[in-house]
Amino acid sequence: MAPLDEAEETDSEGMEDLEGLESTKKDKKTPKSKKATKTDPKSTPKKEEKKKKKREVVRKLRVDLWRTRFHGEKVGIRQDAQHRHEKGFQWSKDMDPLGEVKEDGKSTRLIGIRKGLWEDDVDEDHDEEYERRLVIKTFTKSSWVGTIEELTASEIKNSAATGKDLPAFICLLSGAGYTVPIEQARSIYGRTFSLTVETKNREFEPMRIRERRFTFGSDWDVYILAPKKEDEKVAFLDGKFMNVGGAWDIGIYDPDLAKNREFVETLVLFCASIRFHKEIRKKIEKTINAIEKGKYQLKVEKQEYDLMKNPRIRRI
Repeated sequence: MAPLDEAEETDSEGMEDLEGLESTKKDKKTPKSKKATKTDPKSTPKKEEKKKKKREVVRKLRVDLWRTRFHGEKVGIRQDAQHRHEKGFQWSKDMDPLGEVKEDGKSTRLIGIRKGLWEDDVDEDHDEEYERRLVIKTFTKSSWVGTIEELTASEIKNSAATGKDLPAFICLLSGAGYTVPIEQARSIYGRTFSLTVETKNREFEPMRIRERRFTFGSDWDVYILAPKKEDEKVAFLDGKFMNVGGAWDIGIYDPDLAKNREFVETLVLFCASIRFHKEIRKKIEKTINAIEKGKYQLKVEKQEYDLMKNPRIRRI
């Protein structure tokens, strides 16, 4: 039997060992408490608020296409169109009213379509399905604003090269010294169109217009391609499913682009063309099939041919 002093020493040593074990357990637990403090900082609610916070739309427009060209939204609309033609505001004899553009509840522009180029039963020179060509223009009460034209030669070559039906357009804008080509690209993310818009003197912003998947209407988002930004979506085109003729609400997030006339008018013209995209894709497929079978030789309409001409060639 150990002496009393030795027993007390062993007991005290045992107590010290227990205290040491408890202290080591506490030390092991401390990192967990540090991790807990990381998950509960004051910045977390701010991050959650940032995710929940919706981006503000700084400018809204509506593109409203009528069910038929004889809609008659306003009495005398065709007389007004004829007046534009007489004044030389690019309202040609074969144009018909197609719709209007509204902003703040007021009609600001008239949309017209060249039915002589698009409808196969109007002009004998364009009576075959694969020779139809879409041309849409916008006007104010006093002047021409812009035009979107289908580029048949570009879309045929692009579609034949990729095996996909890829519509191609070009926008011509009043007062702008450059054109804005809008072409559908082959993409794994769904239908996507690419374009560039001038933001400053000879500085351009590459963009893409991408169709949303699994929506009832024809909805699109507009993204800035470069530089990459945290919120790169700058606008949206919200198609109205129940509207028979076709209607799109345009919402612009970026304040600078909302003031950029070329950007806004390009989106308006693109919206006016969406209603015809399905027919254009069918036409592209028929044209390529006809060329492959030797039944048709690609022919370019005169005004489209003018757009293809060399701009640097010296003309007398």
